[in-house]
Formats: sequence, structure tokens, C-alpha cells
Amino acid sequence: MTPIPLVPTYGTWNSSFVLRLCGHQWNIEIDNELIQVTFNGKIFYVSPEKVKIVEGKFPPEIEVEDERRKKYLLNGLSLFQLKDFKQKLADSLLHFYYKHPERVFPYYKIWKESFVKQFEEEKKRGWSWVDSLEPYQIAKPTGIDEIKWMLHVGDIQKRLDPEFFVDGFSDIKKYVEKKNRDHLLYLIKKDADFFDNIEKNPLTEEQRKAVACYAPRTLVIASAGSGKSSILVAKTLYALKEHFFSSSEILLLAFNKEAARSLRNKISAHTKENINVSTFHSFCLSVIGKATGIKPSVSPSIVQGKDLMVIQSILEELSKNPSYKNKLSFFKRVYCSRNLYNQKKSASAQHPDDGAIYTILGERAKSKAEKIFADMLLESNIKYFYEKKYPLPTADSAHRQYCPDFFLPQINVWVEVWALRDGEEETPEFAGYQESKAWKREIHRKNNTSLWNVYAADLKNPREKDKVFDDLLFIFSESRKELKPENTGPQKALSYGNSDFANLLRTFQIHAYNNNLSVWDLRNKVSHGSMKTNPANRTLELLGLKEFGLREKLFLDLYEPVEKQWRQILKENDETDFETMMRHAAELIESGKWQSPYQLIMVDEFQDTSQLRARILKALLKTQKTRLFAVGDDWQSINRFAGSDISIMREFSKYFGEHEQLLLTRTFRCSSSICEISGKFVKQNPDQIDKEVKPAFSSKGKKVKVLQIDNSEDILRAVKSELAKLDSLALLTEKIRSVAILGRYRKDCSKLSSSERGLERIIPSHYPHLDISYSTIHSAKGMEYDHIIVPRIERGNKGFPCEIEDNPILNLAMPNKESYPFAEERRLLYVAITRARDSATLIAPNSNLSVFVKELVNPKLGYEVKVEKLTSLRDGVPE
Repeated sequence: MTPIPLVPTYGTWNSSFVLRLCGHQWNIEIDNELIQVTFNGKIFYVSPEKVKIVEGKFPPEIEVEDERRKKYLLNGLSLFQLKDFKQKLADSLLHFYYKHPERVFPYYKIWKESFVKQFEEEKKRGWSWVDSLEPYQIAKPTGIDEIKWMLHVGDIQKRLDPEFFVDGFSDIKKYVEKKNRDHLLYLIKKDADFFDNIEKNPLTEEQRKAVACYAPRTLVIASAGSGKSSILVAKTLYALKEHFFSSSEILLLAFNKEAARSLRNKISAHTKENINVSTFHSFCLSVIGKATGIKPSVSPSIVQGKDLMVIQSILEELSKNPSYKNKLSFFKRVYCSRNLYNQKKSASAQHPDDGAIYTILGERAKSKAEKIFADMLLESNIKYFYEKKYPLPTADSAHRQYCPDFFLPQINVWVEVWALRDGEEETPEFAGYQESKAWKREIHRKNNTSLWNVYAADLKNPREKDKVFDDLLFIFSESRKELKPENTGPQKALSYGNSDFANLLRTFQIHAYNNNLSVWDLRNKVSHGSMKTNPANRTLELLGLKEFGLREKLFLDLYEPVEKQWRQILKENDETDFETMMRHAAELIESGKWQSPYQLIMVDEFQDTSQLRARILKALLKTQKTRLFAVGDDWQSINRFAGSDISIMREFSKYFGEHEQLLLTRTFRCSSSICEISGKFVKQNPDQIDKEVKPAFSSKGKKVKVLQIDNSEDILRAVKSELAKLDSLALLTEKIRSVAILGRYRKDCSKLSSSERGLERIIPSHYPHLDISYSTIHSAKGMEYDHIIVPRIERGNKGFPCEIEDNPILNLAMPNKESYPFAEERRLLYVAITRARDSATLIAPNSNLSVFVKELVNPKLGYEVKVEKLTSLRDGVPE
């Protein structure tokens, strides 16, 4: 910043003629910072700091103090003269402080020594973390106005300490940031040999910066194949080499056992130091063991994947209670039946042109409200008759035979769905309605028959509709009592319905635990929380809708006793589950019952962090001066079903505070064609963190291919055709090439890799120059191959993208759902394509085109993909 020029200041003021006659003679001269005073013949010099204007008298007086602290009062100036003197005195003060800056910053030296000591101490950790030091407090001197002081204070500071000055040393943060960045560049230059040789190839500039940066909080946004594990290994070794941290102060957390084992092996290949490389699960087990003296055991049923059987057995036991059994049956019937609306084609399909209203069973309804109620009865498995004649004669001269809207034979109740509430004003089309309503009610009263009054407005308002469903639950329970035991059917422990519901309960439980939600929290969320905290839900409320209602309340009535028995079983067996164990570990760390020795915590695959894992990290960071280094790629976040919450990475500062954000944009895997297409595809979702991925090498031609086939029956032939072509290409290079067949679902691969009911399969020996493997896309994450083939991308519930919506009940326990359509499915296809170095082939049945395929082949969208159609000839395709 350009210094503000300091204007010279001069001036002379004398006592008035009258005062001199009275023997009071004085003179004061200002020459920049020098002030000479003559008082009754005595001449002396004073500092501008020793001159002040005494405002309490009229006219005001000037008070000066000599070196012996003797004070002199100079009076007799006019107001105009006094104003001029005041301005010149302020300028003189500025000149004085320019020459003696230490006068305006008296305790600076002590403060600087404390700062430097802390700064240099922190520098030993690779990055100076001094945010706990209070900035030097600068007070504006008396006599200088605010604007003039602000114009010159920076230059005065610079004169005091030119080396430390950065737009004012009161801005410690800015100064430290600059010094840290300078030091980072220094480390990168100083240790170039380390960065050149730690890996097979020299680290890139982006990688070097990530390795050498030891800021308090660092988020590295990586790309597929950009060397995330290399960074973590190199950073660990560099911290040891430079003695930033000892081996006992470093904790490296990996997503799964395989990743932890790989990182551990890579580190141990370079050093004998023992570094704690763990999964979150194993780390939490060790925390509990050290804090309590008893290391917990995770239930074998969970480890062996038999947890659903435990849930099913709990359901069987609870279903012995008729009330629970009725609630369970009702919930499954109303909220879990996917085939309900396929029982019969909808009336609108049967009668597309008559403009009438039809129920699911094809009955012509008189109103939308009656259709809604009829469909609700069907959903609730309650038998009904529509407009059944009343069993007693009611016709008279003014009325025909009475036919109530509904009759429920299981409980012998009649139902009227009233268009108007009692006392509601009649419109012309409803003239006489209230009188007719009273006549019908009188019939029931006289004949002692039961009438259930339902109002159309309640059926159209989801809030009130919940209350109607609540009544239907009661009717459902009562109707079940009338059934004979042999008609209820035997309890099928392993029936599809029970297995499906057990899976829903277990999935919900895992998400609730991962998101720190107790049953009380969940009930509170249903009652109030969703409306008050989510702006989107406030909109729903204004529309008369709501996110959570009877379904969630009923589900929690079913979930709570299951969850309670689950915990009781684990307690009786001295066992735990993964989520409870992690929560226990978090509580021990938060309470201080376990003291963390770690000063550098590194986390791999950060995009897959759950709320519970974030809680553990935040608890660890409470230990003073603990650093967090997180590496992840939000483009590869594909584990929401397992509890991961992508918002933790996207909103990193919200969870962990201010941070350095670095990028790894160079991929060492994919060709330019694959980078361009996959990157453009995933960035269609504007919520993804933006970055430009730089390819490992340029490629000629289109390396992403959509192979179109007539229908899914041609998939095997299409895969064989691709393998034959790749085998021929591999023969020319005289190298074995790896090919991965990546399925969206396990069945996509099993149908190709194993004989099923005598069907043909792929025989690897037919392709001698290929190393063929099979995997789901989820399991292939972190892997790389020369070529990949996605054998089936088509539209449908079990298609790609998967169009089966998560059960809405899971929204109660899961992270907020992303608004962009098929957001996670889009990332899943990105993961599949970016497993390939050279080529990616996507096989798409034309009879059922996926929205992803339509997008990729649309010439208007500019994807440079190769589109081929599988020939009907079998030439070159091994049988």
C-alpha cells in the first residue's frame, strides 16, 4: 500500500496584548514534532504528548508540561486561533509518532516476543497455528481524529517493525497466513528430493502441496485416480522425516479393512515406525477397551451377516401380542405393499374418455372424496360394499330407498362421506344437502344402526387424512378379532413380507444410530422438528401437507419395541453392534474419559463420512492443537445407503471450521476422452463441488462407447462380442489386459459368470489375452482396470439408474435427500466409467433405454461417445 504523505506543519501563537500588559507573556511554536514554549522569559521544549487543550473553561486554555512535570496554562487565544492550534497540534502528534512509533505502541515488544515464541514453536509442526494469541490492541491517541489516524496508523506500524507489518500487525491472521504459505513453498523447495523419490514417479505440484500442508484443518478434494493413498502415505512419512509429529501422535483412519491394510503395508515398506492405521470400527473398539478396561465384542450375528434373522425372531415374538400384530399387518398392508395398485387396472385406464371417477376396483364413484375413501379401505384390507341398500325400507313420497355410501360388514358399520360439514353454508349445487343429511342420520338413530361420519374435506387434507387412517387402524384391528384363528393363516417367519419388513427395520436402525437419533429424537422430529428446521417443509405446511405423519408414528410404534429387544439381546450376551460401539466411543472421548494422544488425524474417503463418524472426529479435535487432514471426492460418494452424508464434505467448514482447501485434479488413470465425458456427466448435478480433471494421457478417438442391443436377452452376446474385440487388441500389444465387468447389481455379473439352469456363460479361457474379473460397481470403487464393461444400463425399478425409491420411512432417519434426480446413481456410473484406463463400454437395451443412455447419446448435449449397435451376426463371438 502506498504511504500517505505527511504534510509539514508549522505555527506560532502568542499571548494577547492585554495579557502581556498584565505580565502574562507566553509564546508557543510548532515545527513538525518539535514544540518550543516561551513563558515569561523561560524557554523550554515539550513533546506534543505533553500539550493539551483544557476544554472546561471559556475560553479554553492550553496546558503544557515541562520535563520536570511542571504545568503551565496558556490562555487568551480566540476561538479561531484555538481551532487552528488544535489542528496543528494533531499534525505535530503524527510527526512525533512517525519518529517515535514505540510511544504509541508501548507494550508491543512484550507482545511480539510472546507471539514469536508461539509462532516458532508451532512452526515445528510444519504450520504455525497461533489463533489463540490475542492481537495487539492499538488505541488511538488523544488529540488525533479518527479519519486522520486510520490514514497514518499503518505507516507508523511499519516504521516500528517493517518485517512484521502486513496491513497492520493487529491482523495476526493475515500475517500468519502469509508466513505459512511462504513456509509451505520453502518446504516444497527444500525437500524436492523427497517429493521426487517417495513414489515411483515424482509427485505433482498439487500433491506436494497436500503433503507439505499441515494446517489445522485441511480438506483435499481429489479426483478419481489422483493418488489419494499416495498422498496419505507420503504425508505420514514426511511428518516423521521432518519431526513434525512422532509416530504415536499420528492416526490414519480408513473406510474399510482392505484400505487400512493397504495403507499400513505401504507405510511399513518405508519405515519401521508403528503408525496407527485403523478403520473407524477398530479404532473405536480400542478406545472403549482402553477407557473401560474391557474391549467390547461385536455380535457374531452382525459380523456374519445374520442380523436380519435376529430382527425376524424379535418380530415373531412381538407378534404374539395381538395389538402389535395388528399394527404390523396394517402397516405392511397400507405402507409396504408395492403391488396394491396392480390388483386391477385403474378405472381411468379402462374408461379413458368418459370423464368419470373410478376406484381402484373399478367402481364408479360419485365424488373424488368417495374414491379416496374406497381406496383407503382397500389399502387397509378392510372389506366394504359401495352404495349397498339399507336393509330396512326407507322410501317415502319425498325420498327413494336409502343407499349409504359404504357398508363395512366386518364391524357392521355404515359410512357416509359428507361433502359439507354440519352448519356449513350450502351452495346452489348442494341445495337441501343439510336437510338430507339430517334425514339419513335419523334413519340410523331410529333403527339403532351404527353410522361413521367422514367429511370430504378431511380426506383431501393429508393432515386430517392421517386421523382417518388412524380410525381405519382401529377398524382393521377390530375386524381381525372377528376372524377365526384358522382364517388368519400361520405365521411365516421367513415369508417375503416379514423378511422385507425386517430389512426395513434394520436399515432404519442403522441410519438412526449413524445419525445419533434416539427413539425420543425420532418422535420429536415427527411431532415438531421437521417443520421448524427445514424451510422446504415449511412450504409443505403452507400447502396443507407435511413430511411426517401417521406412517412415521405407526412405524415408530413398531420400531421402538424391536430396538429395545435388540439392545436387550446384545446386553444379555455382552455384545454390541457397530453403531452403538462407535457412539459409546464418541461419548468416552467427549467426556474426557479417554484422552487422545493424537495431534495429526488423517481421514481417507472422507466423502463417505457419516454423522456418527463426524461426531467422533469432532470429539478428537477437542484435544488442543489436533490437526485434521481429510481426503475425499464428492463425485464418488455412493454409500448413502450405508449412512454416509455427503453434506459433511460439502459443508466442511460448518462441521470443522475454517480450513485450507486443496485440489488433486491430475488423474494417473484415465485417458482424456474418459475424463472429459465422465466429468461432464457427473457435473450435470450443480451441487457437486466443481473441479476440472486433468487426464493422465491424451487419447485418440472416442473411448467411451454405448453398445446398443435389441433387448436384455442379447446382453451375454454383447459382452462376448466386446471381450473378443478386446482380446484381439491385446494380442497386438502382446500384453495381458485387465477387463472388469461391473454390474449395478450382483445378478448382472452372476448371470454372466456362472452357469444358471443350463444357460451359457462367459468362459475366460476363450480370451487368453484378457484378465477378466467381475464386480459390482460399489465393490470396484478404488480399483482400476484397462477396460470396463457395464453389462446392463436400462430403465426400470432394477435398472440403471435404479428407479426404486427408498422407502419414505427412511427419510426420518437418513441424511437429507438430494434434490437433483438420481444424484447418487449418476455418481455411481461416474465411478464405473472412471475405473477404466483405456476404454469403457456401456451395454444398453434399446427396448428399454435408460435416461442416462439417452443423455449420453443425445448429440445436442455434446458427449463425445461412440455409439454402436450390436450386429445380428455372430462372427468373432466365441460360443
